[in-house]
Amino acid sequence: MEVIHEISDSLNELVAAVPMAQEVSLLCFFILGFVLFRTEAMKTFLGRKPEKVAPGAVHTTYSVKQLKSMLAEGHYEQVIDTWPLLENFTSEALSAVVTALLVLERADDVGLFMAKAAVNLPHLRASFHETIEAMISPIGQVPQQRIAAALEDVFKQSSDALDSKATLTLLVGFARINDAQHVDEMLKHLSDKGEPASSDTLAAVVQGFLSCKNLDAALSHLQKVLELTGSSAPQELILAAARTAVECAAGEGSADGVSAVHDLLTILESFPCTPVEALTLIMMSAMRQSSCDSVLAQRAEARLRVVQAEEKLSMSTYETLIRANIHGNDCQKCIDLFNEMVEAYPETSEAVLLSLSSACVSPMNHTLAKHIYSWARQRKMGTSLLFSAVVKVLAISQQPQQICMLCEEALADKLELDSGLSGQLVRFASQAGRLDLAYKLLENCPMEGQDEASFLSLLHCCKQEGQVDMAVKLLRWAREVHKKSVIETTLGNALLDVCVAAGKQDAALEIFNQMRYGNSLDAGSYNILLKLYVGQKGLSEEAKSLMQEMANAGFGQTSSAYNAVLSGHVNQGDFAAVWRTVETMERSNINVDAQTLIIIFKGYKIQRNVMDGPNFDRALALLSRHSIKVDEVLIGAILEAGVSLRDFKRLNNVLNMFKRFGWDMPKRCTANTYSALIKAYGSTNQIGKAVQLWEQIRSDKALLPSEQMFAQMIDVLVTSGRLDDALQLFQEMRSMHAGRLHSQGFAVAFAMVIKGFAQQKECERALQCYEEMKELGVQVGIVVLNTLIDACCRVADMNGAAGLFRDMANFDVTADLITYSTMIKGFCVQGDLDRALELFGEMRRKGIKPDAIVFNSLLDGCARKEMPSLCEQVMNDMVQAGIPPSNYSASILIKLYGRIADLDAAFRVLDELPEKYGFCPNPAVYTTLMSSCTWNGRIDLAMELRLRMRKAGQQADEKTYSTLLRGAMRSGSQDYVATLLSEALEQGASCKRRLLDDEVVQSGLQLLMKRKAWTTHGGDTLLTKFWAAGYQVQAPSSGSHEAKGSYNRRRVLQK
Repeated sequence: MEVIHEISDSLNELVAAVPMAQEVSLLCFFILGFVLFRTEAMKTFLGRKPEKVAPGAVHTTYSVKQLKSMLAEGHYEQVIDTWPLLENFTSEALSAVVTALLVLERADDVGLFMAKAAVNLPHLRASFHETIEAMISPIGQVPQQRIAAALEDVFKQSSDALDSKATLTLLVGFARINDAQHVDEMLKHLSDKGEPASSDTLAAVVQGFLSCKNLDAALSHLQKVLELTGSSAPQELILAAARTAVECAAGEGSADGVSAVHDLLTILESFPCTPVEALTLIMMSAMRQSSCDSVLAQRAEARLRVVQAEEKLSMSTYETLIRANIHGNDCQKCIDLFNEMVEAYPETSEAVLLSLSSACVSPMNHTLAKHIYSWARQRKMGTSLLFSAVVKVLAISQQPQQICMLCEEALADKLELDSGLSGQLVRFASQAGRLDLAYKLLENCPMEGQDEASFLSLLHCCKQEGQVDMAVKLLRWAREVHKKSVIETTLGNALLDVCVAAGKQDAALEIFNQMRYGNSLDAGSYNILLKLYVGQKGLSEEAKSLMQEMANAGFGQTSSAYNAVLSGHVNQGDFAAVWRTVETMERSNINVDAQTLIIIFKGYKIQRNVMDGPNFDRALALLSRHSIKVDEVLIGAILEAGVSLRDFKRLNNVLNMFKRFGWDMPKRCTANTYSALIKAYGSTNQIGKAVQLWEQIRSDKALLPSEQMFAQMIDVLVTSGRLDDALQLFQEMRSMHAGRLHSQGFAVAFAMVIKGFAQQKECERALQCYEEMKELGVQVGIVVLNTLIDACCRVADMNGAAGLFRDMANFDVTADLITYSTMIKGFCVQGDLDRALELFGEMRRKGIKPDAIVFNSLLDGCARKEMPSLCEQVMNDMVQAGIPPSNYSASILIKLYGRIADLDAAFRVLDELPEKYGFCPNPAVYTTLMSSCTWNGRIDLAMELRLRMRKAGQQADEKTYSTLLRGAMRSGSQDYVATLLSEALEQGASCKRRLLDDEVVQSGLQLLMKRKAWTTHGGDTLLTKFWAAGYQVQAPSSGSHEAKGSYNRRRVLQK
């Protein structure tokens, strides 16, 4: 015990003599306690028996290897406990303990531990940078917030113990975990110490921020690096910044990335030394953005030219510039750059030409590819490889006509084409309808290598053009090439299809019999011939006989056969027979497939019959009942039929059904499917979904929206009243498809834009658009002209409408019912009845049957001219044409008789016309007759008519009460006014809507006061009820005590 007291007294004296930090004292006490409690004396004092030490044994210690093994096995507490018992205190051991502290959520102890280690184990200070690196990238899953807390603790507790290497590691560590605040604090700390960060240090900080994609901080410090280094700026660092910024611009959070690319270029523009690769990356990024950033690309190119101003641009730089503009779809710029390149390097190699041509494939920049081939051909460099690459581009761009032009040049140049390429060219010539070129290719290319697909493609072309004789010659040619004595099934069926499509029954039967002789008939052969017998005649006896023969031949009755029968019924317009055939298929266990449904859905469109709800549901039920696998063709047919219904609920049910059957909107659809979906969303007023789908299309870099897709989206925007958005999209379409102005898609797009201007009554802008169409040579169709005529009629410009009507002959467009209907109505509204009747006679002479709109427009024109006899003649013509008069017709006649003061005739219209033609008079008819009565001074008849209207089950509406009240006020009848005000108020309360406007109510109340009938008719009570119903009216003022009392009562009511 004396020994213990002596040691304690000595320690107290030491503490008193040498002041130490509290932490160091605790460490000393810990070491002292550890040693003290292991002595035999202390064990004896505590009542423990001394352990017997075996001869040669030593106290337990641990190696660093054992410590690392504990860490790897996840014994983190044991790692910390073992630290004092280590044989050697190494940097690896220190890093292991720090890692354990982090995993055990003791980040706040890290700084203190390292501070103690620096005091007690000074040899470890030189390896603190390794410890900090281990903290930044620890073993196991450690949250970044905990790492940040540990680094912050090191900075606060032991920053003075860190050497320059450790300080740099800590600084970069803060950057790597995206802690910009502590990076700034450390940089300020170093600056205050007179040790400002070097360019290398700042470069490391930039790399740290780039690793966590904090572009704002990285670029801020990069600018400082460039200011310090000047012309010797680290090129790799700039390139790394460019790569990271471009990567962020292309990925999620792209807005920040795009902004960073702009900021980086701004920084680089201020310094002389810029890596060419960094500028090309920026340019490629600008061109690949969803909306091409041409300004950024131009700035990058300008900077690139400045950097290489002392020498001409390298070949690789030119290639990069061209590729960047290919992605931006700037065709003319690509051509200009190519011309500049070949002028600088006239000996441009075939490899470069091939590379640039192939780069045109993805964005379909076929104009550049053609220009490259044209340049090469002029210099006798138009090789087969280059020709093949350009053909591939044109094929992807769906330009068979352009391919045909190149083919003619290749044949003129006697270019050697292998059999595979010549076979493809034959198919492209067939698609373009160039049978002459296809035959020339077959004559000039090795026939032995021609595959069956080439002949099939030509036969398909013959089918489209109805050239049966040519198809027979082709088949004979194919048999000679392939040394076949009989007609093979595939080619025979193709030829049979040509004959059937052309309606050549004798030729078809001859081919069929030859195939029967050669035993090459299959089910397809029978199905093709079956089309010949169903045609417009439905299911004929020959068709039944052929189906029986098919069954006897062992092929059975297939879905294809029945689908052919269905097509015949559809062509005949016999949909009852269509459904009977479907029922027969189901009874006979014949599979109802996707083609069956496509025929049904498209059949209604072919016959111009809109599919009704029950038939739509009936067809969809087949989809469920037979578990038909849906594809995009079927999707398009169903959506088109669904759109025609304009039934939002049904369309949603259809989309949900598609999902149940395993079809959801894929990441990439065909253009037709996209267009069908856009149309479906637009038709059901789901504009948000249509816009969202369009954004998805635009974000898909591999899909270039076609003119038809643009036109469909423009139609949706115009229909929804978003004309400005439609115009912006139209400009984008013109920029992207500048070379396709003559396509049908542009004709539709122009028509939609004109429709938008017409809806806004901007007739002048609509006509300007029309003039532009004519200048550009865009096809002008009936829809455009009808829309323009309607726009002119709406603004009473009948001269303009007549001019457009005459223009139809110039465009070989025939005026239709809509044209005549619009023109006749326009002339009638303007009072030019003679011109309207002239057009009416012209349309009847041309065999165009007038509809109800035309007859009612003429009726209205006659009524405006107050010509009852002519109205009666129009009515007779209307009835003879099979068009029954309607409520609208009755209203026009009543208005006419009211104008000529023939109320008896007006009432006869109401009494006789509805009963004769089977319609129920609506409120508009009654209101028109009431108006005629009031204008002829017979308010009493109008009031009686309101009772008759109520008895007939028709409710008076706002127009009815307004007409009656104004008539009653003109007649000065306060009794009628009071009655109507009360009735309108009561009926409005029951239907929960206002039936009078404030102005009419105010005038009625004023009349009661003026006629001194305010009290008699309960004016105060009436006024209070109107206030309670929300009407904004004032108590009528006449200067009397009665009026003041009413005003005071309103003030009380308001209070």
